[in-house]
Amino acid sequence: MSANIIDLKEILIKMQDVWTSFQCKAIEGMPFNQFHFGYPQEVDDIHKKNLPLMVVNPPSSIASTNEIQLDQNVLTNTSFVLQIYDHLPSSMTGQPSINKADNFDNLEKCFYYWLENTIDAHGTKVQLSAGSLRIERSTTSSNDKLYSLQCSFTLNYFVRCFKLN
Repeated sequence: MSANIIDLKEILIKMQDVWTSFQCKAIEGMPFNQFHFGYPQEVDDIHKKNLPLMVVNPPSSIASTNEIQLDQNVLTNTSFVLQIYDHLPSSMTGQPSINKADNFDNLEKCFYYWLENTIDAHGTKVQLSAGSLRIERSTTSSNDKLYSLQCSFTLNYFVRCFKLN
C-alpha cells in the first residue's frame, strides 16, 4: 500500500525544479525564475533578486482518518501559501492602473503553468483539492516597484501507511 506515499520534501523539490526550469518572462538573457522555501521576510532585498521570485511558505496539514486499521494510508490535506514577486516594468510608471492588469495576468499564467506541471510531475500521488485555489494581487510588495501574487491552495496526498498488528 505504500506505493502512493509521498513526503513534503519530495513535493517541495519538484515545486522548485519546475519553477526554476523555465523563464516566466520570455526575454533573451533573462535569468530563470528564483525559488525560496520559507517566508518573504527571510529574503533580503527581494527587489534585487532574480525575479520572478516564488516564496513557498511552510504549509499546514490536516490528516483524515477514520478508525486506523491494518495497512491504512493516511490522507493528508496540506494547505500551501506562496508569494510570487516581480518588477513592475518602468514603462508602467505613470500609466493608468488598469494597464497593470497585463502584469498580473502574465504572472498568473506562470503560476498556473507551474502548478499544472508540479502536480503532473507527481502523477496520481498528488491532487489539487476542489475549490481550494485562491489568488490575491498586490502592488505594494516590499516597495512600490514590485507587484505580487499571493496564491493559496490545498494538495491531497498520502503521507503514511499504518501497518498495525
